[in-house]
Amino acid sequence: SASRQHIAVLRGEGGHTLSDPLYGPPLWAMYGGVSLFMFGYAAVAWRCMRNVKVQRVVLGLVLLALVPLVSYMPALASLGVLTLLLVGLIGYEWIKYQELRTEIRHATHE
Repeated sequence: SASRQHIAVLRGEGGHTLSDPLYGPPLWAMYGGVSLFMFGYAAVAWRCMRNVKVQRVVLGLVLLALVPLVSYMPALASLGVLTLLLVGLIGYEWIKYQELRTEIRHATHE
């Protein structure tokens, strides 16, 4: 089954380890999937609120541009790069929207 194959890869069995580079469809699925999510999020924000979250579109483009570069890195390192970029986005948005969150939380609702 697929889950047994995944566990075998994590254990280093089956000829693959986390230090092997990730390439092809799995790499595109990881980076392209997150990129597609960023574009989708931006599209929904535009459709519903007429507001573009530029940082999400930029991150989506950066992720697509990084695929050829991270294909030479170990799988765990390419996952680490993706994680750092997403944590960076969260930190940026947390700082950028902090005042707005405070305003909304302390607004009087009638």
